[in-house]
Amino acid sequence: MSDFDPTTLATQLAGYDILALQTSLKSQTSTLEAQKKALSSLRTALSDFRSAITGLNSSSTSVLKNTATMNQEGIATITASASARKGTYSLNVTQLASAQQKGFDGLDDEAIKNASGTLKINLNGESLEIEMDDLDSLADFADAINNADFPSASDTATSDDGQNGVTASLMRIDGKVTLMMSSDQSGEKYDIQLDTSGMTNGQDIFNGENVITAGKDAKFTVGDFQHRLLQQLQYPG
Repeated sequence: MSDFDPTTLATQLAGYDILALQTSLKSQTSTLEAQKKALSSLRTALSDFRSAITGLNSSSTSVLKNTATMNQEGIATITASASARKGTYSLNVTQLASAQQKGFDGLDDEAIKNASGTLKINLNGESLEIEMDDLDSLADFADAINNADFPSASDTATSDDGQNGVTASLMRIDGKVTLMMSSDQSGEKYDIQLDTSGMTNGQDIFNGENVITAGKDAKFTVGDFQHRLLQQLQYPG
């Protein structure tokens, strides 16, 4: 007859009792984890729904969404507001907008080096000043223009489309380097004008000014109505 160990028997019996409890606890834990994940997903969905409702209730957003399409892409970008009426409109572009560009014949390094005083560049009601005394070349002059800002360009409240700007560049034409000034914005009102009244020497060095490209507004018709614009038009309908 084998030895009987009451301690071992008691331990085994206790383990059997605990095993059932452990299995039950594991099952409950798995269920709670699944419920936790489900609640988290529900909370995310409710948050997204709340954000969508808030957007629909804003003063600038409407529940009704209209779209506008063109039968030929690339001519213009059009959008439709919530109040736009359904219809087909004939759009005919008669003139594209362009930015003014000017060149200056006879302007060279020596002319810039000998100039002195203050040159004003006027554009669309604003001006920027270029001090000529410390400039020794066309490259210096171009850099001075490109590093200067019109007041609207420094105003954070002014959109990029509303900021005046002039860009200077140097081009080699027929072996000669020519200074070019270009408006950063398109349209007739962006006309580059030079004021040499503040210069003390070399006021005549800009007399060789030539218009390379004229600044033009875009012109187009919608049906029987003719329009012109620089950038954006809101058409009722």
